[in-house]
Amino acid sequence: MDALFGGCVRIVTLTEHAEVATLVRLLLRSDRRDRAEAAVARLEDEVHRHAGEPVVAAALCHARGLLNADPELLLEAVDLYTADERLLLRARVIEDAGTVVVHSDRPGGLSLLTSALDQWEAVGADRDAARVRGLLRRQGVRRRAPNRPQAGWAGLTESETRVARMVVQGWTNRQIAEELFLSPHTVSSHLRHAFVKLGVRSRVELARLMMTE
Repeated sequence: MDALFGGCVRIVTLTEHAEVATLVRLLLRSDRRDRAEAAVARLEDEVHRHAGEPVVAAALCHARGLLNADPELLLEAVDLYTADERLLLRARVIEDAGTVVVHSDRPGGLSLLTSALDQWEAVGADRDAARVRGLLRRQGVRRRAPNRPQAGWAGLTESETRVARMVVQGWTNRQIAEELFLSPHTVSSHLRHAFVKLGVRSRVELARLMMTE
């Protein structure tokens, strides 16, 4: 799918239908609703071309739900993504639904946000988990971050550890992404965090460190 920002410079290339929701979120934050509407319209065309494919239908529910802050569409997106193996995507959909639903159904919205937080913490997505804790705090609900060392192997999240070990075994970032159902960007982020916590600067140094463990 081509970039949807318009203009002479192509800024973003969408490789998955699910990424349209991310684009819609960014455009709305930039007060570019017309561009967000165009992105959703393009995705609707994709749905017609891929009739019967639930992944595309789920992406449309998510993107359109974000565009219109529609709780029913976002709850439908949560249902459609229930069996999706992309854990980070699923957590984001649940978070988006909770952020909107909480305004009309506070208990339901808080339940969704709590579920999203649990999932972010489970995969070691600390920054995303912190964002949801902030959303819960604004609703009067406090959840402390789990205690975890900040350096060394003990400081790595489960996801960071898994990525680091696969890198040492010779896997490329793209191969890791495909194996773990993550985006290459997420894999790179996990690896960068692992480097900082372990005090290494390259894959070679990472391998040497692991050999001494």
